[in-house]
Amino acid sequence: MAGTIYGTRANRVYLKQRRINFAGKRLGHPKKSVTDNDREV
Repeated sequence: MAGTIYGTRANRVYLKQRRINFAGKRLGHPKKSVTDNDREV
């Protein structure tokens, strides 16, 4: 298991160029969860 320090944008590009899958968290802010009540409005 890799540390979170290896999930940088530059390392992700490096891995993608070599067709290596990275199973870390997504970059950026987490998506906002929407409740059922918010969808009805």
